[in-house]
Amino acid sequence: MALPNPSAAEIREGLIYAAYLVERYGEVYAPILDRLERELAAAQKETPRDRARRILEAHTFEGGLKAIR
Repeated sequence: MALPNPSAAEIREGLIYAAYLVERYGEVYAPILDRLERELAAAQKETPRDRARRILEAHTFEGGLKAIR
């Protein structure tokens, strides 16, 4: 059974905890910190569709596809 993808907020919380582990217990935990940083960056990326929606909403009164009509 697949686990659900964590939200950016959940990844950020884990990143803070991992930073504490590295600071407190040493660099042996650095790979966890590195992975969480990569996962946070990926979770915050906009998809092409998200970017398109943002552009359309910024250039129309009502947003959506009405911008091209």
